[in-house]
Amino acid sequence: MITQKELKKILFYNPKTGIFKWKISPVGRIKINDIAGSKHKKLKNIDICIKGIKYKAHRLAWLYMYGKFPQNQIDHINHVQFDNRIKNLRDVSDAENKRNKKMQSNNTSGVVGVCFNKQNKKWRSRIYLNGKQIHLGEFNDIKDALKSRKLAKIKYKYHENHE
Repeated sequence: MITQKELKKILFYNPKTGIFKWKISPVGRIKINDIAGSKHKKLKNIDICIKGIKYKAHRLAWLYMYGKFPQNQIDHINHVQFDNRIKNLRDVSDAENKRNKKMQSNNTSGVVGVCFNKQNKKWRSRIYLNGKQIHLGEFNDIKDALKSRKLAKIKYKYHENHE
């Protein structure tokens, strides 16, 4: 594993932009001051290869700024996996990271954890806590389902960006 000292000899990181640039010319066509890394389209993050080892740019940003790799997962607060500005990164547990989950594209209610139950024609509200689903109730009116989900979100300290 690379150390902060080694990293700072090889790369420059701008915490305001989240961009890494090469301080040295590692191999081939890469030149000093070229932007380091390549976008991983499937995972939607940036990988940087240093001495044959592939690192996630967001984890290197953490190492660069704090002198150690994150203990847990890195959460991109604004949900943009390419945005590696240090103010957009948090070292969080898996459970905390899921509390900042982006809404799925097939969501019909506009709120994570609220869906329409076609069988009984009611709005279902639920929330996940430590990997377990907590049923908050079923409601005739979507407003009541949304309210129960909002209160649970506050109670269980979900991130404000959790939609």
